[in-house]
Amino acid sequence: MRKTFAKYVVLTGLCTAALNAYALPEFLTEWRNLYGADSPIDDDNTTECQICHISAGGGTAGGWNGYGWRIREVLQGFSSSEIARVIVQAGVSDSDQDAAGATNVTEIKLGNHPGWREGTSLRYRISQGVDEINTPLTLNAIELDPPAPLDDPIPLKVVQGQQRVSLETVSSGFISPLLAVPARGVEGVLFVVDQVGIIWRVMLSDGSKTRFFDITPSSFTAEANVTDLVTLGDAGFGPFDERGLLGLAFHPDFATNGKFYTYQSENVVYTADFSTIAVGGQHNHQTVIAEWTVSDPNSTAPLIGSKRELLVIDQPQFNHNGGMLAFGPDGFLYISVGDGGAADDQDVTIETINITTGLIETQVLVDGHQDGNARNPANPLGAILRIDPDQSSADAEYGIPASNPFDGSGTELAEVYAYGLRNSYRFSFDTENGDLYAADVGQNDIEEINLIEAGKNYGWNFKEGSFWFYPNQSQPGYVSNVVNDAAPMGLVDPILEYDHDDGISVTGGYVYRGTELDEALEGAYIFADWSSDFGVPSGRLFYSDDFNRIQELGVAGQNGVGLFVTGFGQDANGELYIVGNKTGSPTGETGVLQIIVPPVENDLCIPIRTQGDGFAIVCL
Repeated sequence: MRKTFAKYVVLTGLCTAALNAYALPEFLTEWRNLYGADSPIDDDNTTECQICHISAGGGTAGGWNGYGWRIREVLQGFSSSEIARVIVQAGVSDSDQDAAGATNVTEIKLGNHPGWREGTSLRYRISQGVDEINTPLTLNAIELDPPAPLDDPIPLKVVQGQQRVSLETVSSGFISPLLAVPARGVEGVLFVVDQVGIIWRVMLSDGSKTRFFDITPSSFTAEANVTDLVTLGDAGFGPFDERGLLGLAFHPDFATNGKFYTYQSENVVYTADFSTIAVGGQHNHQTVIAEWTVSDPNSTAPLIGSKRELLVIDQPQFNHNGGMLAFGPDGFLYISVGDGGAADDQDVTIETINITTGLIETQVLVDGHQDGNARNPANPLGAILRIDPDQSSADAEYGIPASNPFDGSGTELAEVYAYGLRNSYRFSFDTENGDLYAADVGQNDIEEINLIEAGKNYGWNFKEGSFWFYPNQSQPGYVSNVVNDAAPMGLVDPILEYDHDDGISVTGGYVYRGTELDEALEGAYIFADWSSDFGVPSGRLFYSDDFNRIQELGVAGQNGVGLFVTGFGQDANGELYIVGNKTGSPTGETGVLQIIVPPVENDLCIPIRTQGDGFAIVCL
């Protein structure tokens, strides 16, 4: 844990008008008098007061246009009785001082937007008659004219491949199992991470399990120093929650030094090492990467010493926490951190006009992102980090590998290995060649698999998958084929992707290096989608044997997995396991650990053609 002060970033945010703000009658009357009933940039071809009432369907795309923010500047300090005069004054001015010298009224009647150039170049502003490229948005302006969303980004659907497997339950009775990992030197055992705060020690020979580690609220003790673990569901999100005990990694020398590492969500009690939240802003929780030491690595119930906090990160929202920990073949600890939560990885504020005072009032809806954490290598959110827990310095509880790609200059964070990731919930290393594969959970359209390389930017929130992403202000963000001119060069596209016709949340897996499955799966990347429906445990297994196409991995005797697939495991022999439950939340005791085995074909199975010329196997 760094011993310096938290790195706070003061956020100014992007101001947009409220979707249902009150429209003062004098505003609307003067607007109609000035522009008529069908102004070219009115919403839905009806006159709308563009300085107090807006809808996302119109030409202003959900916020202030150039004319609107010019009026707002003039309005500061004016009473409502003076609004009509101000509208007229601003309308006959040339607020952007363009080369043609056209007034705001003229530009609006021509269908133009004063101050911001027409078309798809979203970051151009006209000032003093000159195009200013990549000009930051002013406090009272927004991007105009985003392109239309793609209705079906990837028309081709994932179809079932020739490979089939069966699933055999190894152990059950978990609540929300997220990961299964081996510990070097501990034979015949997988350790299963349960989101509620338990690490289970599972004997693979008979499936019996014991509690290896427990930081659930009922087990809190002063000696354990873990009394601030977030209680799941305590923020009004009901049973769905992305916080908790999310990751586990055993030190490569665990058999001799007894050290292991956890990734967990805790209440805000620490001075954070890193924060993107403005001073006085709202914290939801903190991500804590902790080191623990056990007395006897082979004991079924070892004594665990007090924790050492390596790294504490402020989290502005409850979701997008990433959560994976793993030691790479280089011996360093890799950590995936989500973009901080909410949607779009962007601050959101709304503005309304107080009908009594006539003044604009601002409400912050989303804080802690500015224009995007993931696009910014100066903070750890939306990135994969790499540290050396065996080293420490005067200001940190860990070392920075000399080969890390960034220098820690302030504009870059030395801990960052790769960035531009929305919520890389699970990643893994190929045990044969060391390649690092990260599954990045998409927002509304695209799920992706990335081959991670040092220093690379994987696109979010400029891109979602290989498509260009547009936040769309207070409406749902979407993807387009139209290039976002604001994006930097060198963004890395995924090696595999699928859209939400085939699933809703990717669950990263492993490259298969075992010996039990068909040899055609040797070297194939096997992964899953959490579920095809939020309310139904209908996860799907996928594989790619060439890293160019995705195929469904059929499960003999059943249609799909029949679980919410929350994670994978890989044992010391390279065989693969899945974990999941029936509730899709950290509730109940429906969680299971299942091993992926060769198919057991005891049923009558019939191929059925599906929409999109694919086919599915229905077994009776």
